[in-house]
Amino acid sequence: MTFYYDTRSPDFHGRFRAQLETMTLRRDVVFLCIGTDKITGDSLGPYIGTLLKRRGHCVYGCLGDTVNATNLTAAAVRIFREHRDPFIIAVDACLGRREHVGYASLSTERLRAGAGVNKVLLPIGNISVTGIVTEFGTNSFARLIDVPADSIAKMGMAIADALCLGQPCM
Repeated sequence: MTFYYDTRSPDFHGRFRAQLETMTLRRDVVFLCIGTDKITGDSLGPYIGTLLKRRGHCVYGCLGDTVNATNLTAAAVRIFREHRDPFIIAVDACLGRREHVGYASLSTERLRAGAGVNKVLLPIGNISVTGIVTEFGTNSFARLIDVPADSIAKMGMAIADALCLGQPCM
């Protein structure tokens, strides 16, 4: 099941957090933030990872040390090697319908990173969080390049705050 929340809404943090808390969370929470810092629209995951890491959370995938299509499987192996029974919250940017641009989704399903640009990668996560950064359509890769950095920063801060209201979260 997937829930959508407008990150620009005044009640975003509370509504997102309330739904997140209804999901079964285990003690060893690991954030897996997927994307690259080389493409603005795909940098949402690493940007959120950086914000969460600064707050002291266990994060794989930050600006300057990204988890992307080339190393996702290796990152998953590392997580399971270093953590006993981790609860993985997978975070990524995604493409969506025009009316959902600027929204965050919270899903009880595994993340299928790369699906918007026709990549088939390892489904990962106990739950997934995505930020819809641009509209899905023809030439999705070019659309990711054209996403303004300001919208990534605003959405990333909103999602990171919702994932982590107060210290420590979860």
